[in-house]
Amino acid sequence: MDFRHTLTNAGVDLVRSSLIAPGVSVSEWSGQNAQTYYEGADENVISFYQHGGQNCSQIDSKGRAIRTGFDDAICVFPKDGLESNWFINGHLQFFHLYIGNDYFAKNLYELNDGYGDRFDFNESLQASDPILSAAMKSIALSDWDDSHIALGLESAANWVLVNLATSHLSESKRRTRKVGCFSLAHQVKIKDYFQDRLGDSVHLSDMANELYLSEFHFLKKFKNTFNETPYACLTRMRMEKAHTLLMKTDKSILDIALECGYNHHTQFSTKFKRYYGFSPRDLRK
Repeated sequence: MDFRHTLTNAGVDLVRSSLIAPGVSVSEWSGQNAQTYYEGADENVISFYQHGGQNCSQIDSKGRAIRTGFDDAICVFPKDGLESNWFINGHLQFFHLYIGNDYFAKNLYELNDGYGDRFDFNESLQASDPILSAAMKSIALSDWDDSHIALGLESAANWVLVNLATSHLSESKRRTRKVGCFSLAHQVKIKDYFQDRLGDSVHLSDMANELYLSEFHFLKKFKNTFNETPYACLTRMRMEKAHTLLMKTDKSILDIALECGYNHHTQFSTKFKRYYGFSPRDLRK
């Protein structure tokens, strides 16, 4: 489930959005009298209530409030987490930090003795964490389009991730690595292969040949390692690149489509809207 798509479908307005690093993006939202349902997020999501937090409640299946928020509240929604229902009774301004699984594992790799991929976030709903709230507020108040502070935004996001690691992590996998996965070196090689060919046609047979594997065994190891298919991974990387180009450059939508591997802007726009929940033109408004 993509949180952005879910919020858009619920009538929550996207105020602004930006990709601040590969695998890390931010969005600011404004909701008024809306109800949303979250189920098994595709990535780790940290939510921060800016204004009107008291107007947001988690509700049960009968619409009764389980807990009610407050300004500066923090919610942590782990990848593939539990389902939950939310109701905004009034106005709520909030901010989301999205952390992809690859970024999550890579940045916790050294912190956890080389086993960053064996940890998950614990779910935490409408919690009080003054230090974490201050960091999230600083990101939310920043000018995401200012290239001079782009590095600072990534550092701040990584700081949030590391601090979450001290209080919101649970060990989810055995200490030994899963059998049938790519080594870390091969993971980097695969991602570099994709990154260098975002504008080109990519074939499963070519990727398998790079690692001297059959297509069957390459696909099986890829799914075991990344929890997604090569096609889904390539699409995500193309969408992230397109998002950055739309926000950071004046290139036409057609030029961006071609640069991201799509031969026609209509095909690209359809794919982009399906992925993010809003069109390339809407993003630039």
